[in-house]
Amino acid sequence: MLNLIIILIAILSFFIGYFSAPIIYKYNIKLLLTYPIWITKNLRKLMAKGIRLYLLFGLIIFFNSLSLFLILISEFIPLLPVFLLLWLGINLGVSISYISGEKHYNLVLLNPVAILEIIATIITGFVSIKFSIQKLLHKLNFAHLNPSNLAHELSFNNTINIYIHYSLPILFIAAIVETALIASVKKRDQGSDA
Repeated sequence: MLNLIIILIAILSFFIGYFSAPIIYKYNIKLLLTYPIWITKNLRKLMAKGIRLYLLFGLIIFFNSLSLFLILISEFIPLLPVFLLLWLGINLGVSISYISGEKHYNLVLLNPVAILEIIATIITGFVSIKFSIQKLLHKLNFAHLNPSNLAHELSFNNTINIYIHYSLPILFIAAIVETALIASVKKRDQGSDA
């Protein structure tokens, strides 16, 4: 039961951030807009200059894996993984609001890249939140009150292994699909310009 609650917390944290992003964008909350808009603008500039696909792939992998790795290592500070999942949802939502406005905002979640990246995010968020809760319960000496829920305790090595064996491969597949989609759109756009 505890695992289900933790999964729901991870999902809700990300999606609350994502669905609050249009409001943040609309009311121009600079503190939450600066980073995602800066990243989005710079990636768009690189793409406009004709960045090589392998570099684009590398950038996608780098930023996606770094975001999830930060969530993973945040597990040592209670509740920080929840806030970072929320922030990741906000960053993604602000980027989408910046690029497309409200026109296709919810449809973006239905593309295969988004689905894969969200799955990797939820996996990483789950193990980070669970580890964080376990550490907090141990610090407060409450771990003995509910040993059945902590029977499958995670160590930091377990969370790293889950990140490496599950989250990173999913992100790798998502980056391949995203790079291929971008390449096909660029090719289509170049063909229509001719």
